[in-house]
Amino acid sequence: NAKYMTFLAGDHALTVITNNSLPDAPNVLMVKDSYGNCFAPFLTQNYHTVYVMDYREYYQLSISRFAEQYDIQDVILIPNLGATQSSNVCDLMSYLCK
Repeated sequence: NAKYMTFLAGDHALTVITNNSLPDAPNVLMVKDSYGNCFAPFLTQNYHTVYVMDYREYYQLSISRFAEQYDIQDVILIPNLGATQSSNVCDLMSYLCK
């Protein structure tokens, strides 16, 4: 698991990455587990603010409320494919999709 520290300094409930060179670009919310950590930095090339939410740790706002509050134009769901077959993961994602 220490290898995940390479990307985003590990797993966190919410990570925010801002690209100040694209002030007029849209904002994106990426909902992920550890496997998505390596994908998040690539989004900074096209978005002003990248919000990276770990569905296993984040419980404050639903995705729709988060999108409203933080002016999100795009939402990317990127759980690892094996995890999507778990009822626990489906429950966590369902909670966020209220």
